[in-house]
Amino acid sequence: MPVSALQLPQEVWVHVFSFLTDKEKGDIRATCRYFRRLIDLPSLWKSSPAVVKRISAGSSGFWTTLRRRRTGSVLVKAGVTQWEQLATSLPWLTALAIEQCRNDSVLQTLQRFRKLKRLVMRGFHCTSTLPSLLAPLQQLTHLTLCEPHCSQTVELIAGVSQLTNLRSLVFHEGLKPIPKQSFQDMLGRLPHLKELSLKVETSPFPLPADYFALPRVAPEKTAVSAKDMKTLGSRTAGLRHLQMDMCTSDRQWSVLDFPQFFPQLRTLQLRHCNVAVEELVGLAKLRHLEKVAVLDAHLCDGGTLQRTFQKLKSLTDNRLQILHSLLPPDPMTCSCARL
Repeated sequence: MPVSALQLPQEVWVHVFSFLTDKEKGDIRATCRYFRRLIDLPSLWKSSPAVVKRISAGSSGFWTTLRRRRTGSVLVKAGVTQWEQLATSLPWLTALAIEQCRNDSVLQTLQRFRKLKRLVMRGFHCTSTLPSLLAPLQQLTHLTLCEPHCSQTVELIAGVSQLTNLRSLVFHEGLKPIPKQSFQDMLGRLPHLKELSLKVETSPFPLPADYFALPRVAPEKTAVSAKDMKTLGSRTAGLRHLQMDMCTSDRQWSVLDFPQFFPQLRTLQLRHCNVAVEELVGLAKLRHLEKVAVLDAHLCDGGTLQRTFQKLKSLTDNRLQILHSLLPPDPMTCSCARL
């Protein structure tokens, strides 16, 4: 006997909708009032940023929908006007990305967002008043400044140095490096900083040899050698579960060595998978392997990845369970580099 949509519990539909993309949820939302009400539940949008192309174009229904969803992240792409509407409608915002901003009054409005933790500014024009405008945003923990247009980098860094709760800083100025003394003073004033991404054109402005030689900091680049991996394998002869981060560019070992290093492996997780196709196919030699999970697979070619998985399944007589996530780029992160 067929069951109508209204006869299924609401929790079932919400669970089903949680697997949909934002576009698919929008399509479902347009089918009926019942689904529209379910689709707008905050739990389905907690990790989805809203994209606002023109604040002035938003109708009252648009802002009502965002309030109903308790939208926590907003990307403002153009037409940076009527920021009072944004602050009034979504005072609980925790993440905000701004593109091509030319108006200092925007930063004054940011003080209205008391819960703002993550701020992304791309292609903005800063003035000498920026340090004083940044100072009140003490609650920020993540700050991205990508391609700022400013005449005095030192002043901009002075403003950033006041945000003492920062845990992550992305500074992609691109034209010249931060002056050494300003850079070291900034890091000395950011005691909670854990992640730092810099974009520096070093050819015309070579960095001093002690640029990163900060007090109590000893940055030392190390690489895991093939010998290290072999030693790990010999000391964990019965290892069954392994998770590896593959994002390092100076990797001195190959996934092709896994059958030799870890012959008893049952499950394998590869994060930031930028390995060659033949390396993935070589996993078929792991006779006991049951499951492979490839995380952050947006760094690979999607079509090639799918064909590789099919070949790998074929070589293992379909005994292998393969999980992967083809993640779209996060619009709230910097487009030229990702932490």
